[in-house]
Amino acid sequence: MFNKWCDENGILHPACRYPVAFGDKGELIGISATRDIGVGEAYIYVPTKCIINETKFRNDPQIGHLIDKHPELFSERGNCDHMKLIFFLMHEMGKGENSFWHYYFEAAELPDLLANWESTDLDELHDPILRVKAMDEMEDMRLEFGEIRDVALVETDCLKLESFTFEAFMKANYHVGTRVFGYALPELSLVPFADMANHHTTDN
Repeated sequence: MFNKWCDENGILHPACRYPVAFGDKGELIGISATRDIGVGEAYIYVPTKCIINETKFRNDPQIGHLIDKHPELFSERGNCDHMKLIFFLMHEMGKGENSFWHYYFEAAELPDLLANWESTDLDELHDPILRVKAMDEMEDMRLEFGEIRDVALVETDCLKLESFTFEAFMKANYHVGTRVFGYALPELSLVPFADMANHHTTDN
């Protein structure tokens, strides 16, 4: 359904295909080239309407006003650009099939990041420093979720509170953290289909 959604919304990828399985057991899903791609050649074209960024959040008639209403979350903290995208994704993911990006969210693979490991799994590392770092990162994420939840609790007139759970936060947070583009641009963006590719020229 993701490929169908891409086709229907004008995403073009004349030199690559999705899905393709990578890894020893085919456990990694991504895109691959179908021919040689030249240096500097454009090989994926994504219409603006498909891209998720602050502009989409700000222009949303239901929740766009929250950006200016809650500067403590969306403009006064160091990672406010990430928080805007995470908040918007939680809202959209909570819509299920009613979200324009539903099939994009469904196609996205969740990463296996260390901070999400169970305590017993972290013990298997036999590395106390790495274990503490993973636990500290999880604690930071719980604090960030608490700040998002605080906003959701006072904005139930325009939000579905059930969309703002810790599980939903983790999914949105990992989605943004592993797929976002644009650190040198005016705003960060999620670019459907393009983010199925490696961000670097080497395998990862």
